[in-house]
Amino acid sequence: MILGAAFDPPHNGHMTMARQVIEKGIADKVILMPCGNHAFAKNMSSASDRYAMTKIMFAELIKGGSENFELSDLEIRRSGVSYAWDTLETIAQINPEMEVGWLMGSDQLRNFSKWYKYQEILANYPAYVYPRKNYPLEPWYSGMIEIKDVPEIEISSSEIRAKYLNGNTIDGLVLPSLADYIKEKRLWIK
Repeated sequence: MILGAAFDPPHNGHMTMARQVIEKGIADKVILMPCGNHAFAKNMSSASDRYAMTKIMFAELIKGGSENFELSDLEIRRSGVSYAWDTLETIAQINPEMEVGWLMGSDQLRNFSKWYKYQEILANYPAYVYPRKNYPLEPWYSGMIEIKDVPEIEISSSEIRAKYLNGNTIDGLVLPSLADYIKEKRLWIK
């Protein structure tokens, strides 16, 4: 299963999502996929910084030797806009034995109909939706699978950036090593 996101920054909610789908037996593997060039022209930190931050989160996820997580730079290496459809197709070709699906938070539902080839995604790949606080499961599309009985994610990367830029602590929202990276690189500071 692919967990694709901007990861600007990757936060404890992303880790919870990844761990829960493994613990619930929904997936055998979660591939962390930092977005290269966002389809909705999001203003993001550099791809190299977002990949480095995701690598820090990945190192935490695989502590103890877990083989249930993988980190991919596929979208970062690919030129042009990063589309979930293209990523799913590529991962499915590279790993024909793997049942490939997409994991997203319920915050993505409001814009899902704007995703490139969203109908093809739903027709060809399972789309798992993880609950996010204040983001109801709507609109709902046939082919989506609700992830139930899991902790609701209450934080977002944009909230973390705002807190940090306003001088507030981000402790408890991201890994300490990620907070250190953000401070060292002076991310988001103009």
